[in-house]
Amino acid sequence: MMWLWGQFAKFYGGKARRNLGVIDGDAFLIWTDTLKRFSFENIKAGLRATVLRKDTWPPELQEFIQLCVVNKPPAFHKEPVYIDSIKATSEHAAPYREQLKALLG
Repeated sequence: MMWLWGQFAKFYGGKARRNLGVIDGDAFLIWTDTLKRFSFENIKAGLRATVLRKDTWPPELQEFIQLCVVNKPPAFHKEPVYIDSIKATSEHAAPYREQLKALLG
């Protein structure tokens, strides 16, 4: 969070301090508690989006959350496994069949 506060100060100067307060101030603690569930990559994406908006004031917390979520990096993508790439045998399918039965009841 200290890094983010520093970035806001760099981009917005005194407006950041007037709008967001100081490190360890009330706003800082609220932002810290709220953003602790976000990854550093999400926060960096939110900061990039904030800068691209070219606003003259730093965002409010809810605005920043939206910028982090909307601009979050894509999740890890795993290549799909196609059925024809697996040798389909009864033994291979058995655990999946049991899971499917359990799910369907």
